Amino acid sequence: MRALLRRHPVSLVLAVSWTASWTALTALGPPYRADLLALGSTTLPRLAAWPVTVPVSALLVAEDLALWLVAVVLGVAAVEARLGWRRALVLVGGVHLGGTALSQGLLGLRVAFGGVPRAALHQLDVGPSYVVLAGLVGAVVLSSGVRRVAALAAIAVGVPELVEGLSRLDLAATGHVAAVVIAVPLALRLRRRPAS
Repeated sequence: MRALLRRHPVSLVLAVSWTASWTALTALGPPYRADLLALGSTTLPRLAAWPVTVPVSALLVAEDLALWLVAVVLGVAAVEARLGWRRALVLVGGVHLGGTALSQGLLGLRVAFGGVPRAALHQLDVGPSYVVLAGLVGAVVLSSGVRRVAALAAIAVGVPELVEGLSRLDLAATGHVAAVVIAVPLALRLRRRPAS
């Protein structure tokens, strides 16, 4: 266990956090579940009030545990094996923050210009999808053989749901596209950096 923690701390922290949040969401009744999801959501008003803690809390909330655990093994753990945990953390953290900033920023602009109602600023935006996409895209870019094929297959399976609503500039869909667009060059850049 100690060797696993030393080699894959990012993957393990994500897996433990997602398991804990999933357990809490499953055990709580509907009102408390809604409150917990709202507390973890990266809405623009919450980001303005809590710019450091909200992005962290949002990525630690998982509603579909088995799916995310498989994806973290196929993606983030593969990136950690290739780059080390520090650069893997830069990749998944950078993509999560970038995807959140771009999707929420686009939503804010659409509200400001009257394209969508102001209530849209409060729609839930929680979960590990940007982190998982960062890991899977990183595994495709950085790995070879079975790891690359497995990560690519996972992305292909998820694409229809991940980009659903893109033509309407849906918050989640724009964030998922932004995550992929950010992950590819960032993974390539991190691969070229010498190990620290």
